[in-house]
Amino acid sequence: MANKNEDVRVNLSQRIQTLLEQFNALKHENAELQKELEWRRKEMAQQSEKLVALQKEADRLRCLYGMLDDKSEEKAFARQKIGKMVREIDKCLQLLLG
Repeated sequence: MANKNEDVRVNLSQRIQTLLEQFNALKHENAELQKELEWRRKEMAQQSEKLVALQKEADRLRCLYGMLDDKSEEKAFARQKIGKMVREIDKCLQLLLG
């Protein structure tokens, strides 16, 4: 009977040891995945900033092209952008002088 109890204890101890090893491996894997996730979030934020900058540059070029070209669509876009800029400048001047 004592031998059987000893076998159960050893078996249980081995199972616990295996579970602890698996737990530590998963803990390490989780830490690595968290680092990768953080890196990917930063990369995504940088790409998003680049996209915004490129969209602004595309709008500026489209506006410039609209001023140089006689196409009505591009000219209308340029006028719209310039009008928006003038309104923003007017608001700033009102705040400064106001």
